[in-house]
Amino acid sequence: MKNNYNNKDHSLKLLCKILFSELGYVTHYEIKLRTKSYIQALKIHDISDIDVYGCNFLPDMTFQSLGSECKSGETKALDELYKFTGVLDYYHINKGYFIKTKIHQNARQVAEKMNVSCYTEAELRKLLLGMNDDIEKQFKIEQARYTKMQNAIKAQEKNYGKLVDYLTFDYWNKEKWRNIHNIIHLLNNQKLG
Repeated sequence: MKNNYNNKDHSLKLLCKILFSELGYVTHYEIKLRTKSYIQALKIHDISDIDVYGCNFLPDMTFQSLGSECKSGETKALDELYKFTGVLDYYHINKGYFIKTKIHQNARQVAEKMNVSCYTEAELRKLLLGMNDDIEKQFKIEQARYTKMQNAIKAQEKNYGKLVDYLTFDYWNKEKWRNIHNIIHLLNNQKLG
């Protein structure tokens, strides 16, 4: 994972993670949608991602998932929304959150029919304030957690590179039964040190 402190979308991701946590979801950052192709050599391509992913088991043991796309740029919201809904469909995510600095009304109308909620940063902050959150305190906590996670990943890459790479990237693109098998296989093949 690369360092995202200079990424303009980073603050939107932190705010979205706070929202998902407040809603009772376990959250993950930057889940990559990867594919492989073979043209003269096997290559892995990152096609897109889910900026913040949340998952939860409801009281009846139904699995529920949320995903968000956080964008700070001035690109067309409707084009990004269509791409995002394709990613939601690929991952079988129940509800989407499209967070952008500015969202045109036509994108909001389309999003409503696709089970995607749209928020600007200001709207997201108001929503969090309505939950009686000290947003700045929560923001600093999430920033510290993100930094700690990034540092932990970097520290483990040297000794457990294949396992870290699998858990960071490939895990999200495999069937659940295959993940269990692959993780056990990787753990068995790691040199204990």
